[in-house]
Amino acid sequence: MDKYIKIGIGVMILDGNKILLGHRAKDKKDTGGIFEVDCWTLPGGKQEYNETFFEGAKREVKEETNLDIDELELFDAADDIQPDRHYITMHVIAKKHSGELKIMEPTKEDKWKWFDLDNLPEKLYSPSKKFIENYLNNKNKLNKEFAEEWLKKLKDYWFNKDIEKAVSLFTKTTFYQETPFMKPYTTIEEINQEWQHIKNENIQDIDLKVLAIDNNTLIAEWLLKQNNQEFDGIYEIKFNDDLECICFKSWEMNK
Repeated sequence: MDKYIKIGIGVMILDGNKILLGHRAKDKKDTGGIFEVDCWTLPGGKQEYNETFFEGAKREVKEETNLDIDELELFDAADDIQPDRHYITMHVIAKKHSGELKIMEPTKEDKWKWFDLDNLPEKLYSPSKKFIENYLNNKNKLNKEFAEEWLKKLKDYWFNKDIEKAVSLFTKTTFYQETPFMKPYTTIEEINQEWQHIKNENIQDIDLKVLAIDNNTLIAEWLLKQNNQEFDGIYEIKFNDDLECICFKSWEMNK
């Protein structure tokens, strides 16, 4: 047994909310990597001498699936250790792929299948499982601290009738809808026009509170005191992975 740490590569090919997994054959031979059979794995393998890990990722995917991958990024790296071997596995994400999916090495992976990230097989190859779990844990970047800070800005801008700053919280592609029954606004100009009425309102108090956070979506309660009347309702606010607001909806509960 040599005591050298080796480099492995795991590749997550994204297709919407789906990823490609291969079934490791029951009679698969031990080729020196982390050895587990009859389970589902991401494509990948060992990095070869004189190639970058992106080059290795492309080569391994091509050899195993016949697919060509592009728009690669390094997600993270992890230790994968068994009693007689130690790998550092580079976790690579591929955002684009092309070509015809084929079983290229049937003695290693006897089938390939696209799985929804919300419905993965139970038996996963342990290095792939680690990668997928890290990816899913990192996917939902929205947290309570950010949500509360975002709502605080919205409250301050609204209360101070600073429309320009309030609108700046939205992206150029934000979908805005005041109620499910009203026309949606899909441009910054439309949102700006919709919010101009705030300047003429006698707003006495605003309170915004986080109710729930899930899958980059914030559900918040709003309480508004205006002209000695109280109004309350719900916001549903969606963010992308860069934590930019991409969808904003508001429901008034009672009046």
